[in-house]
Amino acid sequence: MKRFLEMAQEVSLEHADVGHIVGKVNSARRLSGLTNLVLQLDADNGIFVVRIPTTTTGKQIDREAEYFNLSCAAKLGVCEMPLYFDTGTGVMLNRAYALIDKRPAPEQLGEIVGCLHQGKKAFKGTLEVRSLLEPYLTSAFARSVPDMPAQSLALADDLARQVEQALQMLHLSFEGSMMVPSHCDLSPGNILMTQGGLRLIDFEYSAMAPAVWDLAYAIQENAMDVVSEEAFVNAYSACGALSPAADDLGAMKLCCDLVSAGWAVQQLSDGNAFGDFTSFARKRLESASRQFATLSARQ
Repeated sequence: MKRFLEMAQEVSLEHADVGHIVGKVNSARRLSGLTNLVLQLDADNGIFVVRIPTTTTGKQIDREAEYFNLSCAAKLGVCEMPLYFDTGTGVMLNRAYALIDKRPAPEQLGEIVGCLHQGKKAFKGTLEVRSLLEPYLTSAFARSVPDMPAQSLALADDLARQVEQALQMLHLSFEGSMMVPSHCDLSPGNILMTQGGLRLIDFEYSAMAPAVWDLAYAIQENAMDVVSEEAFVNAYSACGALSPAADDLGAMKLCCDLVSAGWAVQQLSDGNAFGDFTSFARKRLESASRQFATLSARQ
């Protein structure tokens, strides 16, 4: 579309290195990306992908930490270094991957996550599970939005109730967990099958985190069944990484579902129209209820 081409051309002008790398931009189209504007550029010097952060996302992300963590991960071979990265604005340029139309096998994902977690260099930033959940103990953040739809408010109320239950039952802290370099957002869109092998993208939320976070998040976000989950965790352990205890994995699945639901409700509060966040939040809350029931039965 014309407006995307104009945006790409503006980026090339505002960031001289981008213009030098790509040459003349001939066309641009939007790719998937829920909280950033991601454009594929057909330019004189090849096919590229540029990420342009939104105002809301830009306030939440430490871009210097993202670039540092991305650099560490690239040295491990789990991702590629960008051609250009502006830590001030978050604008990032990559050469487009040659993708394979095939879902990654759970074993492949387990291997690459195991490789990342065994990195010797600590990432910048720390993911604290309790601090991710506590903002959703009240639905005030949603109720403060004028004309917030009733179904969105109901989701926010349900989220607050479940977060309170989870914190009371699990006494969540995971403070004793081993902290490892983590991607922290292993959703399907951030896991690419390329001609060069499996690659991870989007290290915006990367940090030092409990090892079980990436495992639980990947299982939940990629809707792994029992067989796939077992293959994923076994491949992870085969790399030399420590396999999580079943109860720890179950507890973190609950946390991941609630954090994902909270993120979706926050998108509704922010007026983000690029995605069906209502259905996503509802599914995650339903999954959290199932996890909660399973954990309660074990106690």
